Amino acid sequence: MYPSETIEEMNKLSKVAFGSKSKWRKILEKGVMVPETEDTTVFVPDENHPEGGVTKQIKTPVKRFDSEGRGIYQNIMKRFTLEETKTWMLQIIAERQEAYRQMVKKQEDNRKREELARAVTGSSI
Repeated sequence: MYPSETIEEMNKLSKVAFGSKSKWRKILEKGVMVPETEDTTVFVPDENHPEGGVTKQIKTPVKRFDSEGRGIYQNIMKRFTLEETKTWMLQIIAERQEAYRQMVKKQEDNRKREELARAVTGSSI
């Protein structure tokens, strides 16, 4: 169906992104359930803004109610092409790498702060 080079590349990306080499095939075949969302306008208070805040458009999950008033969030089946799946996996990998970089930076900052406090007071925080 796909060239062997493409299959190898997708297997490697899938292993890193999802932990399984075959997950990308399942995504292509079956799709993924994602929450249905709608655009909602909300007011965000901001003391620095002259009007006391700003309005923003955000996406909120759609909730449907039955006759008894119980609500359930709506999901839709999203289907992906091969390129969309590849882009999605690359995005997941990039987000994880960025989160890792942020974590390492935070740890280094904490270590520097502790060393500085130890140097100034002679004890740790």
